[in-house]
Amino acid sequence: MSRQRALTGCLLPALLALVLLVPSGPAGAALSKKESVAVVIHDGTASPDGSGQSLGTAEATILEILLAEGYNVVNPKRMEEIRRSKAARLALEGDVEAIVKLRSQYGLGLFVSGRVSLPEARQNEFGLFTATAELAVEAYATSTGRYVFSGTTSGKQLGYSAGEAREKALQEAARLMGAELTKGESPASAQGVGGGETSSVLRLSLANLSSFSQLNEILATCRHLAGVNGAKATGYANGTGLIEVDYRGTSREFVASLTKRITNLAVTSVGKSEIQARLQ
Repeated sequence: MSRQRALTGCLLPALLALVLLVPSGPAGAALSKKESVAVVIHDGTASPDGSGQSLGTAEATILEILLAEGYNVVNPKRMEEIRRSKAARLALEGDVEAIVKLRSQYGLGLFVSGRVSLPEARQNEFGLFTATAELAVEAYATSTGRYVFSGTTSGKQLGYSAGEAREKALQEAARLMGAELTKGESPASAQGVGGGETSSVLRLSLANLSSFSQLNEILATCRHLAGVNGAKATGYANGTGLIEVDYRGTSREFVASLTKRITNLAVTSVGKSEIQARLQ
């Protein structure tokens, strides 16, 4: 009996420790459920019906997904204050000081910002419209101003009108982004390595960027190059951006491919895994 009690006394604390270590949310989730979250998506376009108002579709869709998954989303009144603040406008461009200020000013833990690319819909021979939408999102921890997530999703949909097709495409891109944010894996890293070929991580440093949007444009170009398994932005501040690329090939092969697509990119240094360049 004494030996059984001794064994129970040893096992019980160990079991309790295991219970306490079980995570409350998805393993490796990009956004912590313990922190308050604000989402600001700049659609950069008028509404499909021509009213001139911002769509707000992507932002509303992502917020709905975060709420459904149990994330601590700030209330609508506070969200509107944040959206109108100077700090939020600067944070959309990746300004680290502005991101950190959101914590002291609004008690915000995570800031999710993004921009939408939504070209005009095209009409086919059957009278239907086809539209595509691309959504680039970055999430920052306001305690440090650093990235916790970076990714891009896209949607393509048909509609009986140009407005219907564009909004459906944007909703699709936003739903995919919401899933990526709660899953914790950026679309770029989720692509994986294909073909069984050996790949390596290349780090590209880009100077003389005019904006955070320009970094996302170059990131999108990197992702579409042959040999690229995935790419993600890892930093942006003071006109300098950082991109990590999972690439099947050498750094010089990657540079040759990239400079063919971006003709105003001047490469200043090429190492085995480190590349430095600047826009002219």
